[in-house]
Amino acid sequence: MLVLFVTTAWFAVRDRCATYDEPNDSIQAWTMTRLDDYRISPWDPPLPYYWAGLIQTRDSLHADFNSPEWRQAAHDVGDELTFSANTLYRTPGNDADAFLNRSRVMMLALGALTAIIMAAWGWRIGGGACAAAAMVLFCLDPNLIAHSPLVKNDVAMALAAVALFAAVWAVGRRASALRIIALGLMCGATLCTKFTGPVFGPMVAVALICRALLPEAWVVLGRPIASRGRKLVATVGIGVVCLLLSYGFIWGCYRFRFNPSPDPSFHLESHYVVHRHVELQLMLKDTSHTHMPTPQEVDATTPDLVPRLALFLEDHHILPEPFTNGIVRNYETGTRRSSFLIGQYGAYGWWYYFPLAFIFKTPLATLAAITLACAVSFRWRRPTHGAWTAICIAVPIALYSLSLMAGSINLGIRHLFPIYPFVFIGVGLAFVPYVKTNQKRAMGIALALGVGLAVETLTAFGDFIPFFNVACGGERGGLALLSDSNLDWGQDLKLLADWQKKHPDTPMYLWYFGTADPHYYGLHYINMPGSTAPPDPSGKPPRTIAEMSPRGVIAISATMLQWTYYQQRPEPQLQYWGHACRTLREHKSEAITVLGGSIYIYSLDRDSPTE
Repeated sequence: MLVLFVTTAWFAVRDRCATYDEPNDSIQAWTMTRLDDYRISPWDPPLPYYWAGLIQTRDSLHADFNSPEWRQAAHDVGDELTFSANTLYRTPGNDADAFLNRSRVMMLALGALTAIIMAAWGWRIGGGACAAAAMVLFCLDPNLIAHSPLVKNDVAMALAAVALFAAVWAVGRRASALRIIALGLMCGATLCTKFTGPVFGPMVAVALICRALLPEAWVVLGRPIASRGRKLVATVGIGVVCLLLSYGFIWGCYRFRFNPSPDPSFHLESHYVVHRHVELQLMLKDTSHTHMPTPQEVDATTPDLVPRLALFLEDHHILPEPFTNGIVRNYETGTRRSSFLIGQYGAYGWWYYFPLAFIFKTPLATLAAITLACAVSFRWRRPTHGAWTAICIAVPIALYSLSLMAGSINLGIRHLFPIYPFVFIGVGLAFVPYVKTNQKRAMGIALALGVGLAVETLTAFGDFIPFFNVACGGERGGLALLSDSNLDWGQDLKLLADWQKKHPDTPMYLWYFGTADPHYYGLHYINMPGSTAPPDPSGKPPRTIAEMSPRGVIAISATMLQWTYYQQRPEPQLQYWGHACRTLREHKSEAITVLGGSIYIYSLDRDSPTE
């Protein structure tokens, strides 16, 4: 299963261009690992990017470190994005795809390691049947296949989560000094993998408190403890050790240096980020949308608790500046973010977004397996593999899901990846007793579900990012359901370049959602308003549909077709083109072709729906 997972993921991604975040994150991995500089994308901790950059050398890229974008990267996100794109795609001598694919190999190894740790823990808990069931569900999941090779920390967070709770489970069985130290180090690693890592701290605390309250004796440092009071004291002690080790791990991950750069004069301006966040909050409170907050009003407003705490830790040098800056940046972007769900647009998300996303983007066989596992579990009066094992599986699933449902980041199912290993192990555990009582029927069901899963997943080969299950209508059905990294993350420019080579005389109007450079792949186009592609000298953007050539085509990314990030923009021109995109979306079946499930191509002849 692991060989199938790795080969499928690699051959599906190796010929695709960078997804939206990959240019920035791959440059981040290189600058962190080889230049000891954290100014690029500080809203991600460095641990997985050290791994991604390990395969690169200092000479893997040529870059202009005298550019204003490099010097001002901390002040404006646009500057760091521009620096990354300029370095990868517009600097002579750099091979963007070769550079990116080297780091993708490293990230794919982390995906494989996630499966290995999940299966090993499942084997210890429920034996070979549990491990095999979890492995099949993991290795044939199209979302994990799609995202494991990407230079992004979503699958790395799943690795950190399952390794962390495997350590929690081991400590709960017997808390030796070595296991407690391993747990503390895993807590630190989780904090340094993604800035959602802090939510796992309370989960570990809840799990260990539950362990202390269980009636069974707990062996701590070689001594069995029976009373709940003493077990709670031991829990506090273990928690203190984990906090201390995590604190040291964070400093070690940033090389025990406070500054983000070897240049001591360079800083990340966390106070500016908080000031900008407060200014935005005041603007949103103004229902008339006419008043711009004055500097005095911003200064007189007290920021929220999280950014205040982060600034305190930074001002007193209690934590490294890139770490605290990442906290305030994530808080700023996490309080309000444009989202799309079943035709709805929102800035603050929906509590039911991730449950629906999971239903839409999970293969039907996996959904059936989860449903059957829940039904089978209700047959048993108590957990068949022990209450402690049930706690270690249920706590991360429940609390992490609740934290996502309470948040505003509704960008992609990839944010749910940390619970996937626990769900798959849970399915395996539920079937183990059933296998023992009715082996033939259980094996028949497992075989049917496995074949169904393989067929639904592998028939989507190459287009795993826009995967939606058959009940949702596949990738084209997904256009009406979800946006961004669920469907279109800018990954199909190479397919568009191949299409243009076959139609060289057809003018192309491009609405692209992504950060890769179409010019790098030889594309010639007229850039449309709102497109994230750089301007092309082929022509000026049209002001109306009437100015577009009737011989041409519109090539539009699915996220632009949904108009996700411009829906609430008041500019008349964007409102005009937003209406045109809605018209195109209503006529999606009339597209000439759909490339990779993410780029729709429409003709501009007189019978086109744009008329």
